[in-house]
Amino acid sequence: MRLGFGLARFAKEEDKNMRSFINVVAMAVLTCAAPVAAWAQTAVRVEATGRFDPDLVRTLQQLTETALRERGVTDGAFVLRVGRLGNRIPMSLEVLAGDGSASRVASLAATGIEEADVVVSRLVDSVVLRKSVASTARIRTVVEVETEEPKKLPSERHWTIGAPAFPGGFYSAYTRETANWRVDLTLQGTGKWGESGSGAGFFGVGGAYLFSDGPSSPFIGGGAGMVWVDDKEGTGAHLEAGMELLRLHRMRFIIAADVIIPAFDPREDNRFKDAKRVYPSIQLRLGF
Repeated sequence: MRLGFGLARFAKEEDKNMRSFINVVAMAVLTCAAPVAAWAQTAVRVEATGRFDPDLVRTLQQLTETALRERGVTDGAFVLRVGRLGNRIPMSLEVLAGDGSASRVASLAATGIEEADVVVSRLVDSVVLRKSVASTARIRTVVEVETEEPKKLPSERHWTIGAPAFPGGFYSAYTRETANWRVDLTLQGTGKWGESGSGAGFFGVGGAYLFSDGPSSPFIGGGAGMVWVDDKEGTGAHLEAGMELLRLHRMRFIIAADVIIPAFDPREDNRFKDAKRVYPSIQLRLGF
C-alpha cells in the first residue's frame, strides 16, 4: 500500500512539473514570436506627403511587402516614400542600414496611381538585385514617364553665302547653330581660276565654337574634307576665326579669316608659279 501511494504521489508531482515546463516553453515561444510579428508589420514603412487615403497607403505597403517576399527577402527594413508633383506621383524605395541611413535608393515616378503596382515592383527589383531602375524595364512594365520624348536644346538652321574680299573666290554653307556651337557643311573656293593662276577649293564638314550667346560673338572653327588645288586633289582641312554679328536677327553678318590646308603639297609639279602650301582668305558672309 505504501509503495502504491508513493508511486501515485510521484506521478502526480511529475505531471505537475511537466505542465510547468510546457507553460514555460509556450511563454518563451510567444515572447519570441511577438517581435517577429511586430517586425513583419514594420519592415516596410510608407511615408506619404500630400493627400493620400489611408487605405491607399496600406495598399502600397502591402504591395511592397508582397514584392519583397516574392523575391526571397526575409529580413531588412525599407521605407517607401510617396509624393505628388502635379499629375505625377514620385516614388522611391530605400533600404535602411543598421544606423537608419539609406544604403540603397531607387526612384521612379508613376503617372497616376494606376501605375503604382508596376512602379513598386520595379523599385523592389532595383534595390534587391542592385540594378538601375532603367534596366528593370520590360515591354509590359514601361511606365508613361519613360515613353516621353526627351527635351533638347534648340538649334537654328540657315544658309550662308559669301565671297573672299581677298584674294577672290566664293563661300557657301548649310549651318546648324546653337547658342555656342555651329556645325557646317561647306563648299568654298579661293584664289585664281582657270589659266589666270593657282586656286584652291574645299568641300567638307566643320564646326565652330562661339564664345558668347549675345548679339555678337567671336568664334574659332575648322573642318575636314576634300581639297582641290589646280589639277591636284586629295584630303585636307580648313581653319577659320572671326566675328558673327546680329545673331539675334534672322539675318546675320560674318567676317572670317579662313585658310585652306591641303594634306599634300600643291607646289610639287605645279605649272603655276604662284601655287602655295596653304591658301588664306578674308571672307565676308551673309547668313539667312
